[in-house]
Amino acid sequence: MAEQAELVSRVIAIENRAAGGECVVGLLVLAQRATALGLVGNLEETRDVLRSYLRLAPRDSSPLRLEVVVLAASAEDVTGHQEEARALVLDELATLDDQRSAEAGELNRVLAFSHFPDADWAAVRRSARAAVDSECAGMVRVGALSALAIAEHGLRDQPAAARAASEAAALFDRLSDKGVGVRQATLAGWLGWAEVCVEHHDDAIRHLRRAIDISTTNDRRPAMVGLYVTQAQALLHRGRIDELAGVVDSAVEKALLSTSNIFLCWALTQKCLLEFLRGDLFAAVRLGERSVSLRAASRSPLARVADIELAEALLEVGEPARCRAQLTDDDGRLTVGGFPIYEPRCYELLTRTELALGNPDRAAGFAARAQELARQMGLGFPLAHALRAQGLVELESGRTGDAAELAF
Repeated sequence: MAEQAELVSRVIAIENRAAGGECVVGLLVLAQRATALGLVGNLEETRDVLRSYLRLAPRDSSPLRLEVVVLAASAEDVTGHQEEARALVLDELATLDDQRSAEAGELNRVLAFSHFPDADWAAVRRSARAAVDSECAGMVRVGALSALAIAEHGLRDQPAAARAASEAAALFDRLSDKGVGVRQATLAGWLGWAEVCVEHHDDAIRHLRRAIDISTTNDRRPAMVGLYVTQAQALLHRGRIDELAGVVDSAVEKALLSTSNIFLCWALTQKCLLEFLRGDLFAAVRLGERSVSLRAASRSPLARVADIELAEALLEVGEPARCRAQLTDDDGRLTVGGFPIYEPRCYELLTRTELALGNPDRAAGFAARAQELARQMGLGFPLAHALRAQGLVELESGRTGDAAELAF
């Protein structure tokens, strides 16, 4: 976000020198403020400043205006204002004569990501497909293909998800570091997330490391947190805990430079996970509680994974009722419902929770849901969660042979 704001400032400054005039000077002031806010990761105020810019700027579909619309919509999205993000993008799309142009592709990519926090996978796929079918290229196309992969994963079509992720990865690998660019390197975070979803973890680690190296050439500070967090998930799934620790520390360091709750929430959620893996359960609980409070303050659906990490830590310290409350809403539905990458783990935790609370029938129901989801997804990690959950149910029922068979 910082470099993106700096780009806006540079371009407007050039226009100011060329054109002069009160309106352009006003735009320059807004750009300078956006730069300052971006440097400290203040997304909430940045979104207000960018909106003010769009109100003053001519509706000319210029590259500069498109850039600001993309930045403004992204800021709305990350801060939990999905409807506002979509309204900005759709309004700008309506002004374009060619709906298959590169500009339309960029806007449709942003529109696709705006549906991600709502787990509206059909809408993500629709917008991502429109972006892929446009004339967009380079990192915009990498982002569009990554969004398509994530959507197909959400819709349980894993072969289609893997194809889109592989196509995005191949394009990213072909781009030079200059072709990726410091400003757009964070789009590789979506590629990494798509690869985590389809269990291409080694590819995710490699691509995210490259994106971090490119970003570090011009220290992006808070904007890099998302790259570190996604890399942490890939390292976790590969069991590379020593490397995970370094990545988590980097995420926390960058997040502490931000004034926005969302970045620190993401980083402390990973720190909670790390302390849990190290066996310091009470430290994990403290960090989890802090990250959940930041999640609530941020109002962003993108931070809901904080509830899962806290829930598991609570279960391990002997608080199953609090674990259940963290994972489900008042109607008993998963707080991360609709995100298949998280649901099997949640059902395993709820199976353990209900067994601890003396509710074997409810536990069996959650284990059955985990198995059904694992069958739909056809991936290794969901299956592992489902088998562990069902094994615990069998063990509780005295069917030790069946439990042992599931374990192997």
